[in-house]
Amino acid sequence: MRKLRGLVMGRFIPFHKGHSYLIEYAQNACDEVVVVLCSTTHDEIDAGHRLKWIHQTFPRVTLVHCDKEIPEAHRDNPDAPIIWAREIKKLLKLYQIGAIDNVFTSEAYGALFAASMSAQEVVVDVHRAIVPIAATSLRKHPFAHWTYLPDAVKRDLLQIVGIRGAMPYYERLVVQHKAMRYVATVPITNVPISNVAIADAQSAEFYDGMPMVYRAIASDQQTLEHGFVLVYLGDRVAQYREEWECSEILSVDDKANFNASSQELKKIADMNFVDLLNRTLKATKRH
Repeated sequence: MRKLRGLVMGRFIPFHKGHSYLIEYAQNACDEVVVVLCSTTHDEIDAGHRLKWIHQTFPRVTLVHCDKEIPEAHRDNPDAPIIWAREIKKLLKLYQIGAIDNVFTSEAYGALFAASMSAQEVVVDVHRAIVPIAATSLRKHPFAHWTYLPDAVKRDLLQIVGIRGAMPYYERLVVQHKAMRYVATVPITNVPISNVAIADAQSAEFYDGMPMVYRAIASDQQTLEHGFVLVYLGDRVAQYREEWECSEILSVDDKANFNASSQELKKIADMNFVDLLNRTLKATKRH
């Protein structure tokens, strides 16, 4: 008996938990799931990132990239699903992928696209009742909708900001920003400051293995759930700047710097998805 094969298609700009739910649903219903990512050269988010996020989240799916631009298959063309089905059939044949049995979708075009693929349409959460998120909202303000991002995406947006200067100013900064729900609490040290991830670079055990400790912070599940970490560096920044690999180091050694740093944290918190991703990529390249 032939195995049941399902198809999920999308742009995934960005990949989010609504997409994850759709793919999981398909996996539960089929023996094999093919995920087709469609991209153009004008997309806000590079296709390479999106392919990586899907692969890291669903390593067992068959991932196919369609980078062909089809101007006539625009949203206002009622025949667009038919045109896309024709191109996807060609692509699947090229990848030596057999016939599709079910097309899983939460979009209006699903019925016509599935029929054109000679497959059965399976409608999943079309009203966004189970996963109430839209890609547009995530593109505008990712931190405000952080919980709807898969871990693979969160890791590429995670902000680890180093703070240098006197501890009293640092504590004031923590108190001022502790209401931000995307700021984490991570039990890295015994410093009892709530609602912010604390990494105390002045403690002896941190000096012995800073890069390892940094990686522990970056991979910590609780940190990923919130996405923002403050690392207290004291006054020893120059010596360990490379080891810590923070996306930015802010100073709070006087009132003026404190105010500027506070504004900078707010600016980071309000960044859109693309700017936040580019910020992380720049920090990675520096190190």
